[in-house]
Amino acid sequence: MPIRIVMLTLFVSLSSKTLAQAPFTFEHDWGTVSIRVSAANDASLTSVYLDALQGGTTILDVTVPAEGTVTDAQVADLNKDGYPEVYVFINSAGSGSYGSVIGFAYNGNRSMTPIAMQPLPEDSALLIGYQGHDTFRVEEELLVRYFPIYRSGDSNANPQGGQRIIHYRLQPGEAGWLLEPLTCHAD
Repeated sequence: MPIRIVMLTLFVSLSSKTLAQAPFTFEHDWGTVSIRVSAANDASLTSVYLDALQGGTTILDVTVPAEGTVTDAQVADLNKDGYPEVYVFINSAGSGSYGSVIGFAYNGNRSMTPIAMQPLPEDSALLIGYQGHDTFRVEEELLVRYFPIYRSGDSNANPQGGQRIIHYRLQPGEAGWLLEPLTCHAD
């Protein structure tokens, strides 16, 4: 009996380690601004570390908690002010892999301000058939969010409703920047 318990414990321990994501690192230079993003990705809650330097001077040094794992990061200039923004894409743990974005915009005055993504209203038609599995990427002047559309009775592994695409535009907000939904369509 003790041998079975040891083997089961060993199996559970090995299984949980194989499910953990690899650590995430990202580095990008935009002119004189160097941006780094890292996350351990070793649990369902992780800390995302972002730092940015300009000419050796720190303009951003922040750790942000995130539910899930960091899957990607991109640097862009969506507001067309000539200065970079950094976008970090996160997927939650679990079968839904619900997506979120952490972002910061460089102000050109040796500081960076947060970028918030406007949540979609719970009664929004954009959320019909939504069950997570988001992916994000920057395309030209927009942040684009993709997710499969689930029909009634679809299994989590087999959505049958096509794909919804939502375009977000970066707009000035009250205390920073805001990604607002602009257009949407389904494939």
